Amino acid sequence: MPKKRISLERQILEAFTRAHGEGRLDVAEHLLRALETLQRDRLAGAELNEAYLTVCRCPRT
Repeated sequence: MPKKRISLERQILEAFTRAHGEGRLDVAEHLLRALETLQRDRLAGAELNEAYLTVCRCPRT
């Protein structure tokens, strides 16, 4: 059975979510920028929106 291919955008989003959840905001910022770059190429619209929502849900300190 062929393995289901996960898009680059989805992989970056998953890495972003993990980095953000682990408090690695420095890494999360780089991954967010990668999604923004892909969005300029019109490849990561939904994933970029999900990343922004993750940031919005972050509790303020």
